[in-house]
This record gives sequence, C-alpha cells and structure tokens, in this order.
Amino acid sequence: MQVHSARKSGTSVRMNDTSLVFGDFRLDLSPLRLWHNGREKKLPMKPLKLLAMLMQNAGDLVSQDDIRNALWPDRTIDFSKSIHVHVRQIRKALDDDADHPRYIVTEPRQGYRFVAPIEQVNRPRDWRAILPGRSRTYRPLLALALVVITSVAIFATMRTGPTDPADGLSGNARDVYLRGVYLLDGGHAQAALPLLAESVLLAPDNASASAHLSRAFALSGDFDAARSYAQTALNLDPELAGAHEAMAHVLALADWQWSDARRHLETAYRLDPGHAPTLHGLASLDALSGNWESAHARMQQARRADPASTLLAADQGVFLFYAGRYGPALTAFRQALQLDPQNAPAHVFAARTALYLDQPETARAHIRQTMIARRVSGPDITQLLDHPDSSLSTAFHTWYLSQLDPTDRDLIMFRAVHLAELGDTDMALSLFESAIANQDPYAPILALDPAFDPLRTDPRFLASYAELGL
Repeated sequence: MQVHSARKSGTSVRMNDTSLVFGDFRLDLSPLRLWHNGREKKLPMKPLKLLAMLMQNAGDLVSQDDIRNALWPDRTIDFSKSIHVHVRQIRKALDDDADHPRYIVTEPRQGYRFVAPIEQVNRPRDWRAILPGRSRTYRPLLALALVVITSVAIFATMRTGPTDPADGLSGNARDVYLRGVYLLDGGHAQAALPLLAESVLLAPDNASASAHLSRAFALSGDFDAARSYAQTALNLDPELAGAHEAMAHVLALADWQWSDARRHLETAYRLDPGHAPTLHGLASLDALSGNWESAHARMQQARRADPASTLLAADQGVFLFYAGRYGPALTAFRQALQLDPQNAPAHVFAARTALYLDQPETARAHIRQTMIARRVSGPDITQLLDHPDSSLSTAFHTWYLSQLDPTDRDLIMFRAVHLAELGDTDMALSLFESAIANQDPYAPILALDPAFDPLRTDPRFLASYAELGL
C-alpha cells in the first residue's frame, strides 16, 4: 500500500507492529529501529522518536512546539538546540542534504516536514518478530549487566509463592515463562527475551508475562517495546505490582519522568510491599534525588525480599560506592561475587573500590578477573598488573578505556567516567554533555559516579545536569 502520510491524530509518537518504508530505508515502529538496505542504522532513541513523529505526520508541518511537547513533556527549558542536533543526526543517517532535502524539509522558525512517499508494511506476529535485531544491554537504573549462563535447567529451583502468576499458566506457557523469569531475575535479559516473548504469545492474557517481557526489553535498551508491554500488563491487571514497576522503569530510564515513575512505584509498593524490583526502583529514585539513607534502607529491604539475587547484591554495592561508603561497598561486591564468581562488572566495581580504598593487591585480583573475562592474554595481564601501586589506577583506567568503542553511542557515559578518572576533564565533560543531549539512559545514574566529583561545580557539568530535571 503506497501512502504519503500516516494521517495524524495529534503529534505524539505512536508505536505499533508496522514498518514505514521510504526509499532504501525502513523504520520499524515497535521496537523502534531504522534500517538501510537490510542493515541497522544506529541512531539514539530521541532522534529515532523524532523521525517516527515526522513520518507519522508525513506531509504536514510538525512545529518545534509539537516536538518539544511530544519528546520533552512537562519540561520548561529551551530545547531548540537539542531539536536541531537531533534533526542533523537524522539527516546524517539518511544521507539527506538540508539544502536539497529528499526526506526532511526545514520550515524556518516553524518546524519540519517529512516529504518522501511512505509505504506502510505490517510485520508478522511471531515471537522472533517481537525481538530487536540487536539488543543493547541497559540496566534498570543501577542494575549491572551480567554474564549469560549457558544452562537454565535449574530454573525449577526458583522461588514461587502461593500467588505466583505462573499458577495461572500451564504446559509450555508455564515452562517458558518460568525459565524466562529465572534468567531475568538473575540479570540475563538477553537470554530471557525469546522465552518471555514466547510466553506472551502463548498466554496473551497473562499480565505478569507482559510485565516481565517489558522489563526484559528495558534491560536490553528497547524502551518503546518495553512501554508497549508495560501498558499491556496494566490494561490486563491494574492491580499487578509488576506492571506498575515495569511502567515506572520506562518512565524513568526512557523519559526521565521521575514523579510519574515514583507514582507507579509507590502504587506497586502498596500492592505488594515485598516486591523486590519495586523496592529496587524506589531505592534508585531515592539515590538520584540524593536521599542515600532511604536508598540504602530500600536496598536492604530488596535484598531481604530476594537474598539470592546477584543483581541486587551487586547493585547494593553500586549504591554504597556512589555514596562514598567504599568499605561496605567492597563487602557487597564480594557477596555478589560469591553468588556469581564470573560477574565481570562486579569485578570492575570491586577493583575501582579497592583503588579508592588504597588496597592495590585487592584491586589487582579483581582487575585480573576483569581482564580474564575479556579474554586478555596472560602476558598482557601481567604487564598491566606489574605497574607500581602509584600508577595502577591510571594503567587500569587507560586499559579499560581502550576496550570501549569510541564510535558506540551506547558507551558514551562509560567512556566519560574513565576519562574523568584519568583527569581528562574537558573530554569527560564533552561526552557528558552529549549523553545528556541524547537522553542516554545511563546518564542520570552514572552522573553520581565519584569520578565526576571534581567536576560537580563546573558550569558545564551543572548546566547539563540541570536538564535531568532531578
């Protein structure tokens, strides 16, 4: 079907199971992805949402006010520069010339208009079509990405209660749901995605299956799909704590809508005071607002609710590390590593913590495990660890920075942290500004990292941090 415009009913970004094809490009609306001749074109989420908005209103003027209201709701500061940056990013991805546009026309001082013909294509309803072509591994506010385990046969040992949602499932639906939840609760979102997607197709009326799939998508960085399944879960069961927690997850990470996220989390807590992901989310929001005592108390509640969770054990360490409580943080990371000795990110944080505590030998032990996890050769490990205590921190951060692809936008904030540790404040600030402008989901929580402590009074840091709206 050849159409020029997906006629608008307002200017919000509307996600569904269709793709919009134009020229050699295809924009999938859920999950939101841009493709060129079958290969994905990398764009941050904000420009992707803007492109979807323009295409869904093709032929019509989309004003700067419309864009601001859709992409930055309830925000009062001027985002005109950010809009221009996002439009330039879209044009670069589309190889579009602003002076001779094929796709996006600028209406000076008014807005933008998508002018190319569009073909709308429906995608098949199969669990593989639900999944993104290449997921990223984002974390639920403070969650650490964990190593995927190869065997899930032990899923049968997972804790279930008398009101566990699996009780309403049977046969294959129950089997794939339990395996998916077990992996998700361990932090293995990538492995959980196909199982949870299949459970949703097998049991489309089960709210918990949709809520867990939403969390898996959010952990994988696909917030549009996460939003869709969180809303499905809420529609199916507005009294399900997990559905509210899943929606809060999206509102916080994808939208930076802190008050709305807290409202959903408080509703989830009222419905189920022992729901560990809800306690984790409330702790995260408390940490972001600087209420560390409440954050620590919430995390202790979450740990008591789910003492076998590696993710919660590691995140408790991250909270303590960001609060400057390095001794208890190192203890928490050791507890996480007792649960999962191969947890490479926990080794990274433990190494950094030991360096802050001036415990070089402890740091060396965790650096060694970090390098082994990255398959570094023995001689290279020995060379790094042979650095004197006085230069071990510099050697470690220099090496770790070399492992991060500078062209990967998903790693901007991580590069900023290690550059700040190395004292390259100008580049660290530039990357931080870029992450904020592109609404990097990592930016809010990584902004708490002690590596940025020397920069917290810098006007550039303060100006960008203000855009978080915390």
